[in-house]
Amino acid sequence: MNARLVPSLNWLVQNMRFDFSGTNFFCVGILAGFFCQAILPSTAAARDAQVLQSSGRQVTIAYRVTGFQLQKIRLAESGEMASRPDFENSIYLNQVGAPELPTRVFVIGVPSGAQAEVSITPGASEELSGIYVPPVPIKEPAEELTRLRYVPDPPIYDRDAYYPTELVRVDPPAQFRQQSIVRVQVMPVQYHPVKKQLRIYRELQIVVRFVGGTLPPA
Repeated sequence: MNARLVPSLNWLVQNMRFDFSGTNFFCVGILAGFFCQAILPSTAAARDAQVLQSSGRQVTIAYRVTGFQLQKIRLAESGEMASRPDFENSIYLNQVGAPELPTRVFVIGVPSGAQAEVSITPGASEELSGIYVPPVPIKEPAEELTRLRYVPDPPIYDRDAYYPTELVRVDPPAQFRQQSIVRVQVMPVQYHPVKKQLRIYRELQIVVRFVGGTLPPA
């Protein structure tokens, strides 16, 4: 069965028990017995991801990074200038001390009782040199304001390797009403702290496979 367009699934994302507030998402899944693709509120969201194939056993998504930019920020404590990568429809990884990098989140419906396995095929990469990406700051209350302390995590910033090592992650299934769902995080931007290099994958293809579980009736 081909993917069916649904007028809006924003209510699904807004009411899920994930911290997704204020962010655009792309949702595909098995809902009410048919496969569906959400129409997102912004044209940017509609053009950066496309469902290439959907069935009861897998979903294939073509994703393209749009609106990439480097936001210049000055670190309050040191006065050092840093660059925070950003692109359309992204949220940031929130591991304190790790490089503050954007990620793209997809919420996908899965058959009841199934587990999700994910693979990714990246396209060509682009590298930018001389970039300092700050760590996710520690937020400390200070009078009426929140003070940000940028403390790099040594095992990450001292390692001669790109971070994160993987380009995609999938969370364990969660339940929303009668629907099982998973959150897939795509990380098209990697940072090499020792070389101060940024690597960007502009195009990627994601395949989410469903293992086990019960398919809805045809």
